[in-house]
Amino acid sequence: MTSSCLLLALTTLLLFLTRTTIAIDSHEQCAEWASQGECTANPGYMLENCSEACAELEAALPIPESFYSITEPNLDPRAKEVVFESFKGKVVYVVNVASQCGYTRENYESFRMLAPLREQGLEIVLAPCNQFGAQEPGDHVAIARFAKQEDFEGIILKKSDVNGPKTRPLFRYLKNASGYSFIQWNFDGKFLISKTGVVHRVEDLGLLEQMVHSLLAEVV
Repeated sequence: MTSSCLLLALTTLLLFLTRTTIAIDSHEQCAEWASQGECTANPGYMLENCSEACAELEAALPIPESFYSITEPNLDPRAKEVVFESFKGKVVYVVNVASQCGYTRENYESFRMLAPLREQGLEIVLAPCNQFGAQEPGDHVAIARFAKQEDFEGIILKKSDVNGPKTRPLFRYLKNASGYSFIQWNFDGKFLISKTGVVHRVEDLGLLEQMVHSLLAEVV
């Protein structure tokens, strides 16, 4: 991993720990700034100084009723929306991704490793996000081109946020269902959803394949 990516990741982790232990706003205008979209436009400052206002704003967002009630736009604007009801009976692996992070290579290697399991009922869904170190800056064409270069097989959603007031519906649901309320960095939001819609957070990439096989083996 590059030193710049590591530094940014450690900085974000430090801010996360501060947020989870002391959620106190340090400026009287935090609520106003949050309502104006600063939690997304200026996340570094807002997370450090206005974490309570940003958390309250995100908490007010509606949570989808179930994993299968979610609909998300496809990365390709010409393609149909991704209707998650179509995933019933499948095991789904969801990850927030970025093309220019130090974690990119190892995670795309894991996608290639899992690709043969798609024939057994696994689906892989990528959620591009530019919130962490601006490491997914490209448009849908650039993101699709990179995924093709990495031989990715699966579904890619439109680029969107995974934290803050513009959190995409998928991650609103996954964070709420798993109890993991804040995505810390690119590829930190790894979730496996069982054939019946039960959400499991993947904390160790080394255990991913074992978890996938276990969920695929479940009889429903």
